[in-house]
Amino acid sequence: LSNVGFPQSYNKTITKRTSMINLSHFNENDEANMADNNKKKSNLRIAKACGYINMSPDAIQTIVNSVQKNDVLSIARIAAIQGTKQASLLLPLHHFQPLAHVRVDFAIDLDVSRIKATVTVATKSKNGAEVEALTGVNIALISIFDMVKSIDNNIVMTQIHLEKEGNEKEGLDYDNTYGNLDF
Repeated sequence: LSNVGFPQSYNKTITKRTSMINLSHFNENDEANMADNNKKKSNLRIAKACGYINMSPDAIQTIVNSVQKNDVLSIARIAAIQGTKQASLLLPLHHFQPLAHVRVDFAIDLDVSRIKATVTVATKSKNGAEVEALTGVNIALISIFDMVKSIDNNIVMTQIHLEKEGNEKEGLDYDNTYGNLDF
């Protein structure tokens, strides 16, 4: 290709990757590509992610005392399930996953005015389900935020993280190295 018409700062020479770090979504020329999973075998893969949404005591009491409490969490549950199914559309280099099962749980903690969302995803495929579980948690929390923002505009979503991941051979143990971070 000719460089005619481009400022000199846009001229880029393609070089081979020399770093020791190989990111799965970049080729030897540091160009973005979908990772090649042809050599992987399909098996059952499970991922569990969670996160919290913190709000004022008034906001959480409104959810708990409301007749619509189940509606808020039911809508957030459906949104989370939909979110898990959309991960490959949201992330351009992510492989589509045929999901076998999605479970969404909520735990309300009145002492600290927060709701914990936990999403567990199972798939029988060549790739893990971590991104789907994390997407589901984020969408669940955003859905709650959307329904409660009129009561409290200082809502914070925190500690969104992968809790467990694995496959039928490896189990579900996850090393939460950064779990001691104070959010």
